[in-house]
Amino acid sequence: MTETLIIVLSCFVAFFIIYLALGTLLDLRQKKLRLAARISSTISGNVAITPDRVTLFQKKRSNLIEKKLHDYLGKFKSENWLQLHLYRSGLKFSLTQFIIIYTIVVLTLTFSSSFFLYWSLFVRFFFFAFLSILVLYFTLEFLKGRRQNLIIKHLPSALDIILRSLKAGYSVERTFVVVAKELHPSVGDEFQQIVDQINVGVSYEDALRHASERVHTSDFYFLSNALIIQRQTGGSLSDTLENILFLLQRRHEIRLKTISLSAEAKSTGMILGSVPIAIWIIVSIMKPEYLDFFFYDEMGSFLLKVVVSLLLLEVLVIKWLVNIKVE
Repeated sequence: MTETLIIVLSCFVAFFIIYLALGTLLDLRQKKLRLAARISSTISGNVAITPDRVTLFQKKRSNLIEKKLHDYLGKFKSENWLQLHLYRSGLKFSLTQFIIIYTIVVLTLTFSSSFFLYWSLFVRFFFFAFLSILVLYFTLEFLKGRRQNLIIKHLPSALDIILRSLKAGYSVERTFVVVAKELHPSVGDEFQQIVDQINVGVSYEDALRHASERVHTSDFYFLSNALIIQRQTGGSLSDTLENILFLLQRRHEIRLKTISLSAEAKSTGMILGSVPIAIWIIVSIMKPEYLDFFFYDEMGSFLLKVVVSLLLLEVLVIKWLVNIKVE
């Protein structure tokens, strides 16, 4: 088994070396082709720019492996879904890197678990594949929620900068550049992408719609829709932004008040859930023979499973009750 594990790890190391070498060679080849095309277009005097189709994300240069992976995922309509969830969580991984890391983790757990799990190889592989998917899902959801909270927190500051810049005589597009440079990356990166898409020819309305779909928060949806409607219908943009800023600040105050009111219920749930665990640890240190009933008796094992299930149910119920969202 040790020899098999060494062979598998050696194959992965070789694959990474080949992957990096191919990526470097393809990048060099693409640079040479772009340079030759630029020189030929300059000599001929015909500079033809054909922009790629711009969707939610800016198209980036990709090597052969990433292109094949994107084509394969595109058949199942999962490329944009995976990329969108990775982006919303704040991770800077590409799809190729994400798939490679996931595969390495699953195979490493599969082969290393042979020392303490005596299941067959295929059973262990599918078990850890499913377990890794669950862990990744909850991790991405947690990171996405944290990033969305940062965006909600800094969005009023961005709106205040836009409002002050407009009163100083800047255009709306110019104020986006100021926000991208001055604010937290969670908000600044989004406005920078809006500026980049507008610079490559995307309309003002489409760039805002793409940003609101990437961020996926009600506050950003509200801001982008208000800016789009104001651009289409006209009117005083400063008055519109002042009303939006007041509304966002009030919504943030309501969210903070909700968190403070639900803090007591959360702390009570944590205390009630930790008391049985603390008693179990104290008894296992002072009188461990008292716990033999739960390990060596059928009724004790059944009661232990019931207690653990009730503790998990208590955590889920309290989390569901105190999870109040301000939409």
